[in-house]
Amino acid sequence: MDYLKEYHLNEDDINEIKNSIDERDILEYSVHEENIRKILDYLTSKKLNIKELLKNKSYLFYTDSSVLINKFNSIEEDKLKELNDNIDILDELL
Repeated sequence: MDYLKEYHLNEDDINEIKNSIDERDILEYSVHEENIRKILDYLTSKKLNIKELLKNKSYLFYTDSSVLINKFNSIEEDKLKELNDNIDILDELL
């Protein structure tokens, strides 16, 4: 999961993420790096808090990147900004 450092996450952040998710998620993040990178590239372009999403919404990263990006594109910009303040609204937005 060292590739996460390219997304301005440090070693402490990565450890925090690992401690917040289960082994299956860690494996997913490792095995499907290319898909995860596409998702992270998009999420960072929208200025979303990827650390919180990686920690608390790991199921997102099981989705094909193009499908997930299309879903996010349907969300209004003001709702995306609100998402950074309240990650719990994500499920209702998608």
